[in-house]
Amino acid sequence: MTAPNASGGPSPPSPPSAPSAPGPSSPPSAPSPSSAPTTAGAGVGTAGTAASRDWTIQATDVVESVVLTVKEKTTLPLVTAARTVVYGLVILVLAVTALVMLAILAIRMLVVYLPGGLHRVWVADFIVGGIFTLAGLFAWSKRPTREPGP
Repeated sequence: MTAPNASGGPSPPSPPSAPSAPGPSSPPSAPSPSSAPTTAGAGVGTAGTAASRDWTIQATDVVESVVLTVKEKTTLPLVTAARTVVYGLVILVLAVTALVMLAILAIRMLVVYLPGGLHRVWVADFIVGGIFTLAGLFAWSKRPTREPGP
């Protein structure tokens, strides 16, 4: 029987005592539902808002770390590959342009400074064409050879 309280009615039952700490041989017990954080009183007191802020900060940190991990594994290698392709194409276009300009410069210089009459343009074309032919033959000799198939 419960003892009457100051107002004359029965007093409410006392809460159960806290379980003892598990020993090294006993498995840890799951937290009781009463110890889980609730959102019902989250806006009432400071303890509720502190617990609410705590798990939201932890959740935000977890989401942020997952997003950064995915970014490091996927986005950064793709950005590096895209930059390599773009810079490679820019360098290729600049190299081809420089080679064409160099050929035009060589022909113009040879036309102006070669001794002879009005027919020295074909000599300049022949010299520059010979240089490009020798460069092409050199590149052809460095190509990988294929083994004959059956």
